[in-house]
Amino acid sequence: MAQPFEEYRAFLEHYASFLEEMSAQSQGLHGALASFNGEQLTKAMSGVQSHIMQLKNLEARRVELQREAGYDGLTFAQMIGQRPEAERPALKALCRRIEMCVENIRYFNEKSQAFAKEGLASVQGSGQVTQGGNLYAPPVHGKDKRLTDAPAAFEAKY
Repeated sequence: MAQPFEEYRAFLEHYASFLEEMSAQSQGLHGALASFNGEQLTKAMSGVQSHIMQLKNLEARRVELQREAGYDGLTFAQMIGQRPEAERPALKALCRRIEMCVENIRYFNEKSQAFAKEGLASVQGSGQVTQGGNLYAPPVHGKDKRLTDAPAAFEAKY
């Protein structure tokens, strides 16, 4: 059986790989928004939702393994400072890898949100959407006609 810290470190390698996938997914979502392709957007949103659920589980497991390794409540930098000098460069590289993924995810999420808000504001400003109308909602017995073939992906909060 692996030592608690070695198990934690192996988990962090897996966690970093997952965050790299999530970063690519965030970039893909931004591209789907820019494409104005409803099918592509739906697929990207589904992938993001799946990654978010997986991330919650992975984060709970990370906290558990960190506690078992004896580093409960410490930041990654504090934990690195308590490890033997020979391990520190590899741990710092792993930390940077995770930080870069998080930065990329935040960047693309912010760009996607800004793009979506801008697009909705321009559609509303052009008069294509009536007061109180919902661009992405399904029509309600002809009362509010849907203005696009895109699915109701923008109704959910991510």
